[in-house]
Amino acid sequence: MASGTTPAKRYQKSDAVKALERLALKSLKGKYPNFPYPTQPKYRDDTANTLTTCILDYIEMRGFAAERINTMGQQVKSKGKTRWIPGSSKTGSADIHACIQSRFVAIEIKCLATKDTQSEDQIKYQKEIESAGGVYLLISTFDQFYNWFNKKG
Repeated sequence: MASGTTPAKRYQKSDAVKALERLALKSLKGKYPNFPYPTQPKYRDDTANTLTTCILDYIEMRGFAAERINTMGQQVKSKGKTRWIPGSSKTGSADIHACIQSRFVAIEIKCLATKDTQSEDQIKYQKEIESAGGVYLLISTFDQFYNWFNKKG
């Protein structure tokens, strides 16, 4: 290690992530009752992608509907040129759209590690959802979502 650098903090699973892993194992055992030794599912919530997976899987294992929303467009190459085609989703749309207990829930993921913040379009989208009676969550850890869900659900 170079002098003056601090070692990276080791990831430690929260109780909420451990609860998700137990729920996932129980779900696997229910889905495949004749398979005696299912592999313990592994989760972590220290990146935007892994946190999104935690939330999507938890919502679905609890019997509700959720989907990941891709707001990026795509890069298209043709005849030696590259161009960008914008996505068809609404600008500022949240990362996850869910229906939990008959309620629309938009979930925006903001990872703590990258210190990501909401854009102006995302703030505008949040106001639209809330004024229409939906729920908008700004989530940085699985603990935050787990605590919200278990107070509501």
